[in-house]
Amino acid sequence: MYKTFLKNIASSLLSAVVDLTSFMLLVSVGNSIFAATAIARVLSGIFNFSLNKIWVFEKKDSHDTGNESLKYLALFITQLVFSGLLTEALNNVLNFNNSLLFIKIVVDCFLFVTNFFVQRLWIFPPNKTMTNKPKNKHTFAYFYTIVLIAVTVWSLLDTFVVADKITAVDETVANTSIYADLENESASSGSSDSDPVEYASSNNSDSALDESASSGNSGGALDKDTSSSSSNSALNEYASNSNLGESASGSSSDSSLTEDPSSSGSDSALAGESDSASQAPVITDHSYQDANIQITIETVRAYNTDIYVADVAVSDVAYLKTALANNTYGRNIKEATSDMAEEHDAILAINGDYYGFRNAGFVIRNGVLYRTTARSGTNEDLVVHADGSFEIIDEASSDAQALYDEGALQVFTFGPGLIQDGEISVSSGSEVSQSKSSNPRTAIGMIDPLHYIFVVSDGRTSQSAGLSLLELAEMMQAYGVTEAYNLDGGGSSTMVFNGQVINNPTDGRSYGERRVSDIIYIGESL
Repeated sequence: MYKTFLKNIASSLLSAVVDLTSFMLLVSVGNSIFAATAIARVLSGIFNFSLNKIWVFEKKDSHDTGNESLKYLALFITQLVFSGLLTEALNNVLNFNNSLLFIKIVVDCFLFVTNFFVQRLWIFPPNKTMTNKPKNKHTFAYFYTIVLIAVTVWSLLDTFVVADKITAVDETVANTSIYADLENESASSGSSDSDPVEYASSNNSDSALDESASSGNSGGALDKDTSSSSSNSALNEYASNSNLGESASGSSSDSSLTEDPSSSGSDSALAGESDSASQAPVITDHSYQDANIQITIETVRAYNTDIYVADVAVSDVAYLKTALANNTYGRNIKEATSDMAEEHDAILAINGDYYGFRNAGFVIRNGVLYRTTARSGTNEDLVVHADGSFEIIDEASSDAQALYDEGALQVFTFGPGLIQDGEISVSSGSEVSQSKSSNPRTAIGMIDPLHYIFVVSDGRTSQSAGLSLLELAEMMQAYGVTEAYNLDGGGSSTMVFNGQVINNPTDGRSYGERRVSDIIYIGESL
C-alpha cells in the first residue's frame, strides 16, 4: 500500500503544478483573479481525479466513472469544509492563536491521509465480483452530493451573505446620559453668551488637552509647530533613529491648528477665550479645529508603506462616537466606511472592528449593550470609559454586563492590544493569524484621556507593503500612545476626513472600500 500512497503524493504535487500553471496562464490573458482561481481549481481537480483513477488506484474501467466523479466531488467539498472547521475548532480549544499556521499544516496533513483512504476504500475500491450488485448503485452518491452541496452553500451564505437584522439603532435612545448632557450643554451655549466649555483653558491644569500641550509629548497635535521641519514629529524622530522612513513633506504644513503655545490664546478656539457658539470651525486639507475638536493629519512614509496618522483632541468623550451600518445591529449588515461617515456627518472616521462577521464578542456602542457572548479562547477587547480613557481587557475573564453597568461607552472586539501602559504588548513571536505578514492596518490609540491617535496604513500594493502588528505598535509608541488597539484591517482599512477617503483601500486584488459593519468617528452632531 505504501507504493500507492507515494503515488498519491506525486499525483497531488502534479495537480498543484497544473493548478498554479493554469492560474498564471488565465490571469496573463486577462481573466479576473476569481475566475482564474475557479477555472484553475476545476482543471486541476479533473486532472487529479483522472490521474488517481488510472495511475494511483489503477481503475482503468470506465463504466463507473460517473459514480466515482460524484463521490470525488463530495470528498472535495467535505475536505474543504472540514479544513476550515477543524482549524477553527483546534485553534479555539488549544488557544493556539499564535501558532495558527502550525495548526493549519497539521489539519491539512490529517485530511490528506484521510483523503487517501477514502479514495482507496470508497471511490476507487479494489475490484469485486459483480454478483448481486445493487440496482441503484448511484443513489447514495447522488443523495450525499446534493445534501453536502446544499449544506455547504447554506453555510457560506449564512456566514458571508445573509443579513440578520437584530436591532434597529434609535439614535436618540443610543445617546447615554453623557451624550444627552453634552447635547443640552451645546443647546444652552448656543442660546446665550455664557462662558464656553473650558476644557483647554490655560487656567485648567487638569484639562487633557492643556496637559498634552504642556507635557512635552512630541507626539501630540498641540505641541507641533507645523510650519517647521517635519522632523519635529515624534514619529520621524523614531524613524530617523531606526531608518524606518520619513514623513511626507508638507503633509500638515498648512495646518492652522497648531499655534505657538507661548503666544496669546485669544486667537485659538482651544484657548477657551471665545464663544463656542460663534466660533466657526477652521478647516484645511489636513486639519480641523473648532471649540471642541482638534484634528491634524499627516502622511508618514515608514516600513516601505504610506501611513495616515490623525492626532485627535476633544473636549468631551461624547465626540468620540461609533456608528453601525444602516443604523442596525446584526450580522452581515454592511456599508462602506465613507457612506456611514457621510450619514453621520463625521469629521474623521475609520473602520471599526467588523463585529457583524462574528457571532460572539462583546459589543457596546455609544453606551448601548448589544452582545454579551464572549469569544472562545484568549482575546483582548478595548473599552472606552466615560472619562475618555482606554483600557485593554481579557475578554474571557470579563463580563459585558458588568462593563455596561460600570458605564463603558464602547467595547471593541478585534485585537490584539498593541500597547498597554506605554509598553508594546505584541511581539514578532506572539502575533495572531497572519499578523507577521505585512497588511493594511487600522488602529486606535490614546495618549491621554480625550487625546487620541487614529492610524490607517496602505498595503498589498507595489507602493506600500503594509505593516505587521509589531510595526504598527512601534508606530503608536513613537507618538507617545499609552494604550493602543488593533482593529479590522486588510481591505477594510479606511480613513475618511471631511468626506474624502484619504488612504488607498485595497484587498490586494482591486482598489476600493470593503463594506464593513461599523465605524469609529469624530463628529459634532449628537
